[in-house]
Amino acid sequence: IAKEHVDKVFMAFSGGFQYKHFPSGIQCEGQLLHKMRSGIGTLIVRFDNGLRIGQWGREWTEILPQMKDVRQFLLLVDGGKFNEDVNYNAYALGKAVRVYRSALGLTADGHLIYAAGNSLSAAGLARTLIVCGAVSAVHLDMNYGNATCGVISRVDGHAHIEPLTERFPDASRFLERNYRDFLYLTRVDQVVAQVTRP
Repeated sequence: IAKEHVDKVFMAFSGGFQYKHFPSGIQCEGQLLHKMRSGIGTLIVRFDNGLRIGQWGREWTEILPQMKDVRQFLLLVDGGKFNEDVNYNAYALGKAVRVYRSALGLTADGHLIYAAGNSLSAAGLARTLIVCGAVSAVHLDMNYGNATCGVISRVDGHAHIEPLTERFPDASRFLERNYRDFLYLTRVDQVVAQVTRP
């Protein structure tokens, strides 16, 4: 987490699959690290802190000046329906259908929904998000110990992470440089999302 954001951060959670497993586009703080792929689920954080989730090549075809952070994932919920056209189990441990999964969704009025849980199929995770009002969502990291989320607070001047997901193996992963990317939310006058560079 950027040093200037540590005092403002209240939540951090795992990003998506590692690039070597799922080559996809990523832009951090306006710097393009990997080219966007058409047909892929995409989370966009704008410079005005607005969030968007959609499909690259349909909603967007190029990086626009207002796009600060862009990260591509598997599109899980599209138009309020489960997106059945994706193989969500390619990197599941043992190719199991029901594993620990996490996702990030947006409601029609722009509210953010984070969901994670064990023994979930992709369809079950999508249904949970849809019941909560998500009209679009991306599948984040999966498998026990990879899909992590925590609430961050300050204790005696130091950052403290309270895990919200089971098996939180390394709380420092959000406070130090790590080989896995993640996202975090900060509070200023409003919630700000930030995509981190792996």
